[in-house]
Amino acid sequence: MVTTSPRDATPTLHDACAATSAALDPAAPRWVLSGRALCLSRPVVVGILNVTPDSFSDGGRFLELDAALRHADQMESEGAAMIDVGAVSTRPGAVWVSEDEEGQRLFPLLRALRASTTLPIAVDTWRSTIAERALELGVEAINDISGGRFDVAMGPLVAARRAGFVVCHSDASWEGLHDVRALEPEQVVLQLRRRRDALLDAGVRAEQLVVDPGFGFGKDVTQNLRLLRQLTKLQALDLPLYVGGSRKRFVRAAVGTERDSVEHATTAFHTLALEAGARILRTHNVSAAVACVAFWSSTREAATSTPAPLSVP
Repeated sequence: MVTTSPRDATPTLHDACAATSAALDPAAPRWVLSGRALCLSRPVVVGILNVTPDSFSDGGRFLELDAALRHADQMESEGAAMIDVGAVSTRPGAVWVSEDEEGQRLFPLLRALRASTTLPIAVDTWRSTIAERALELGVEAINDISGGRFDVAMGPLVAARRAGFVVCHSDASWEGLHDVRALEPEQVVLQLRRRRDALLDAGVRAEQLVVDPGFGFGKDVTQNLRLLRQLTKLQALDLPLYVGGSRKRFVRAAVGTERDSVEHATTAFHTLALEAGARILRTHNVSAAVACVAFWSSTREAATSTPAPLSVP
């Protein structure tokens, strides 16, 4: 059994960032979770932990509790600001999973993970009953692929628990989640605005919300790439931008399935998303995404710094 201890004695980089940004700029971007706020003055990386047998990238690798905890610990050491846990695959052709099965996969890991890390934990689910139990176990954010559409109790639950919530774009039922529709970036923005407003009407505060354009859901390769190129349009929603394109089918369709090519293309995806204003990158490869953020941030800082005076001999 893997035994790890929460890093209570050592504040993380993100803790320091949150404290500094709050002291220097109360208006610094942040994502309010159920137990704290995640500082977004610099883009952050969310590490994916799938406990599913059939996820498209790493299905079956982390089904055992020890393996899942080791992977979470590795992602934390690589610089993840949050761990995002999913127990149901949403890949094209994924098998329907019952609520009981989802809970059996998820809850034992959440208990162990909450005891082993001080990082915020998010859970991927569209079921309010699963989300409620997860929040009781110490989860601080819910990532719902339906943006709260599949379960009308989700919005009121998030509002009552003051949890963070990812408003993900999709516009079909579970069965039709990946059926391609004629979706342009303007339609994605319009539908996300409706979901945002419905959640606000349910009592969720804007500071609890981040918005995800839903790469891969109901969009073909060209539509995904066009959405990426026009991602700045989502800034009209006035919410932090959360993106998840890591190793997805549209990335592989553009560059092939060889692993290194997919990783390099995912880094390119992240770079374009950062340029368009993304504040949160959800990814399988944390170390690569953290390096991408560090280099991108360095270029931004260099571009805005005051040049040193030239010395004339």
